[in-house]
Amino acid sequence: MITLTAYLSDGTTKDLTANTGNYSLSDHIDQLSAELKFDLTANPLDANFKDLWVPVGTKISFTHDKINLFQGIITKYDRNSLANFAYTANDYAYYLNKSEIIIQFNNVTTTQAIEQLCSENGIAIGSICDIPTIVNKIYNGSKISDVIKDLLKMAEADQKVHYYMEMREGKLWILKYSDLYIQPTDTLVKNIISEFSSSYSMEDMTNKVVVISSKEKNTQIQATAEDTDSQQIYGTVQKVEKVDDKKVSQAQSIADGILSDKGKIKKSFSVTELGDDTVRAGRLLKFNYPEINLEGVFLVKASTHNYSGLKHTMRLELEV
Repeated sequence: MITLTAYLSDGTTKDLTANTGNYSLSDHIDQLSAELKFDLTANPLDANFKDLWVPVGTKISFTHDKINLFQGIITKYDRNSLANFAYTANDYAYYLNKSEIIIQFNNVTTTQAIEQLCSENGIAIGSICDIPTIVNKIYNGSKISDVIKDLLKMAEADQKVHYYMEMREGKLWILKYSDLYIQPTDTLVKNIISEFSSSYSMEDMTNKVVVISSKEKNTQIQATAEDTDSQQIYGTVQKVEKVDDKKVSQAQSIADGILSDKGKIKKSFSVTELGDDTVRAGRLLKFNYPEINLEGVFLVKASTHNYSGLKHTMRLELEV
């Protein structure tokens, strides 16, 4: 059962469920904010429907089977006739993508830097995993979400660990990918795929990484990592990574990390199957469809859940 509730500026609430439909809840691994779209019917000429619309800026919550899946704010609506409204809402990570800040980090761990960022900007924290990479950097006029992404990018190169950030019920979570594997539910065990498409590409592949100093006049190679077996098959594709002097000691680690991340054929899938509310971007799912080469553990790059009546389906963008 679906419930869509609006929280109005005068302190009252309004149940929008009866006059809304076509719910679509989506998120993407590269976009911090989740998005909810729905249609609403409100006819100003009909006494029973004239006061049902809600303005931009209204806070809403969306629940399915009594589980709260979305809390956020209406950021846009389109009206294409007298009675038909198409709404778009974003969760509270919307503000992280819009707000620009000035902040300086002095010899703190990445975890401490993110905690400082959240404390100074009123961001509630769900959980931040231990990220020991030391940060000394100034951000001037950067968006909050971009600062966090940059901090995690530096930490990933240093720690050889992939991190993921997301908002849940208005709180920020920073997790390791290894902690995001979804234990199979009944729906996921069945993995009944109604539609699929796949793609295989070497366009972004790198099988040799050379790390040099970022100083223009210094061309000395600090570290090299390469996969000779891959080079025999695909030819040599080299990437030159520039690092500042403070990171020269980490050059080999950086080269190895880039090769591990980029040194393989990119395999991606798009599948549509029965919906499961535990699945969202950033999760790891296991599939067993050898006949279409969909076998093993895949990362959910993006998810779109569609709710229509009692029918719940999800479209997933997957990558190894």
